[in-house]
Amino acid sequence: MNKLLSYISIAVLTLSAAEAVAQPFREYRDRNLWNAGRNVNGVRADSVTVSYAEISGGYESGGYRNVNEAASLWNAGAEAATITHLDKISMTGSFSFRHSDAKDMCGSMMSKPGYYPVDILEFTPGRKTRQIYSIAGGITADIAENWRIGGTIDIENENYTKRKDLRHSNYRLDMTFVPSLMWHKGDIAAGASYIFSRTSETVKAEEMGITSGSYYAFLDKGLRYGVMDVWDNSGLHIFEAGVAGFPVAENSSGVALQFQWKGLYIDAEYGRRNGKIGEKQKIWYNFDGDNVSARLAYKLQLQELTHYFSGTYSFRSTEDMENVLEDVTENGVTLTRNYGASTVSLSNSHEAGVSWVARDGRMLSFGAGIGWKGDRTAASVLYPYVATQKKDRLDVGAWFWLPYRRFSMGCSVDFRFGWISDAARSVSDDVSPESGPTRLEEYYDIEREYFTTPSGIARLSFRYTFRRNIYIEARFRSCEPLKDLYRNSGGYRFFAGLALGYDF
Repeated sequence: MNKLLSYISIAVLTLSAAEAVAQPFREYRDRNLWNAGRNVNGVRADSVTVSYAEISGGYESGGYRNVNEAASLWNAGAEAATITHLDKISMTGSFSFRHSDAKDMCGSMMSKPGYYPVDILEFTPGRKTRQIYSIAGGITADIAENWRIGGTIDIENENYTKRKDLRHSNYRLDMTFVPSLMWHKGDIAAGASYIFSRTSETVKAEEMGITSGSYYAFLDKGLRYGVMDVWDNSGLHIFEAGVAGFPVAENSSGVALQFQWKGLYIDAEYGRRNGKIGEKQKIWYNFDGDNVSARLAYKLQLQELTHYFSGTYSFRSTEDMENVLEDVTENGVTLTRNYGASTVSLSNSHEAGVSWVARDGRMLSFGAGIGWKGDRTAASVLYPYVATQKKDRLDVGAWFWLPYRRFSMGCSVDFRFGWISDAARSVSDDVSPESGPTRLEEYYDIEREYFTTPSGIARLSFRYTFRRNIYIEARFRSCEPLKDLYRNSGGYRFFAGLALGYDF
């Protein structure tokens, strides 16, 4: 099966790969360049009311996987979205729920591995379940001849549970609020948005019953350097007196500007982030950073095809500071003193990409794109040792969506290439600890091989649309390494799923 999909991928590369997407809701949504930005007022640049609802499910399995992925998993969910236009008001909204049940899963205990600068890992493969609920809404209104005002709110909640010792339960909440203003006249429009985001997560670990051994966990402070110990040791912070679990929170504030002239659209965004790990007096880590992003898009009509050209760039920086804390008891009262902080990791991430999409009036669409991401990280877990890493990934792909009467077919092909360069050094000859910093070598080697191994991803979608725009769609995906593996499980990874939906 994997060889067959490889041959199919090569055959359609000249036609197709980012991802075969569902039509026609996304078709109408994506034709308005404002819909990819922050300013909800741009919704009124279009006038078509369109909605959809869908239930779906699928199964994923295969040996070619990273350390945080499951051996196999089932998932099912439902989602709905709408863009509705009235006389002087337009509204957007969406809702989704997804449940997944994973088998033989370990590694990161966080719901989004790698998002925060510090991570917690456990090593007993077991069952994990996840429920994700999200709801988003936006409204925009004409308040004067050339002015519009509006806002959006997006909330996502997640419950994530490990069912086998070492057990853990996660509760994550992400919220983003964006009020916006727009001025428009003829072919020209300009807008501004304020962005506030908050994300928080708490990991609560526990051990059930009586066991004959001890469960270990690893506190990753950067580049898989950190502390390995029994899970309830206070040095790992996941079971510490006075603190409920391992709480992480991050707040972000920023602004975004938008401009459009005829088929040209430009937006730019800046945000400042501040985060902490811990609560009350016991704040073990403080981290902050900056976000910068920009997008340039152009819409061009040539005969029956509408062409969309887009270029994007984003930058993200993070500095993680570890606090030196001590509990001091005076007159029967225990207080936590902070004696200062030291930088344990610095990271910068750059992303850039260009894409082209062509669409006609019959829902035919095809396109191609190329993207690059570069991460630069320095970690100093134990003075005077400093480890640095340069990490680059290149994605090249193409895709198409081909309708024929009541049938539709989507196909995409994506090739990925990665490079990693590591270095370590001592910044002082006067200090020489008995041993260097602890590194999770086995996991790091698997992750390094997974990232640097060239791979190909093929996706296929087959849809049949009944009367009244009810459709059924089969979806397939295969990810296969393009060279032999040594440390990873090898083979390939596949997904198969089915969806039932309604466009209205």
